[in-house]
Amino acid sequence: AGHRRPGISPRGYLMKQFDNWQARGRNLALAIVLAAVTWCSTAAAQARQIAVCSHSCAYQQPADGVAAARDGDTVLIGPGVYTGGFAVDKNITMVGGGARQTTISGGGPVITIGKADAKTEPVVTLRALTITGGQTHSLRAVTYEADGGGIWIPPSAGGGVGATVTIADSVIRGNMAAPSTTIDAG
Repeated sequence: AGHRRPGISPRGYLMKQFDNWQARGRNLALAIVLAAVTWCSTAAAQARQIAVCSHSCAYQQPADGVAAARDGDTVLIGPGVYTGGFAVDKNITMVGGGARQTTISGGGPVITIGKADAKTEPVVTLRALTITGGQTHSLRAVTYEADGGGIWIPPSAGGGVGATVTIADSVIRGNMAAPSTTIDAG
């Protein structure tokens, strides 16, 4: 009885304490939500834009920009023709200067997205690029199989679905996947 205010019934006192508790709970919930939003915003704010161009950029080839990238980064590739034959195993976006202006050419395949038999696979977006000139003649050490002349997305662990890839405003042409040997199917 010493804790209650004069003139407030025990039920009124309990209701007031319950209202205070609910308000503190709402404030705690709001604080948790704000902390989560701040954490997500900080992570998004840490995403970088990495420039690739043929002159006066820190990186002159997409492979170098991809190697420098971290999850969430965007690799911006200026107009020009660049060397293919590299792998992307991070959650990144690659954006060219337009499909008619930015070409990645050569390699076997031009771009490999993900790793064969990986437990987790990346989420990658390719935009405003031309992918061409890829020639694959074997699948690892197997010369009677060939996969992905232009873009190859290997299967994940246990033969599951590989990377998640979005391709927009891009051209993929002039690539070949042809085995270097054949086997007698008998």
